Amino acid sequence: MRGININAPNVAWGIDISYIPMRYGFMYLFAIIDIYSKFIVGWSISNTMDASWVLDTLKKAVHQHGAPK
Repeated sequence: MRGININAPNVAWGIDISYIPMRYGFMYLFAIIDIYSKFIVGWSISNTMDASWVLDTLKKAVHQHGAPK
């Protein structure tokens, strides 16, 4: 992301998938954060790491906040 001027909200988003250990396996937390404002624009928890789960969460964030520039 070098050379990108992030000087307002909704210019760039960051994403992360975190593993949450449970007694019998893991849960997965997918979070989307606005880089400028540090606002969580979307998140979801799942017991499986399917691409469709990530895409659905991303689509909901774009629908609510618009696509980042």
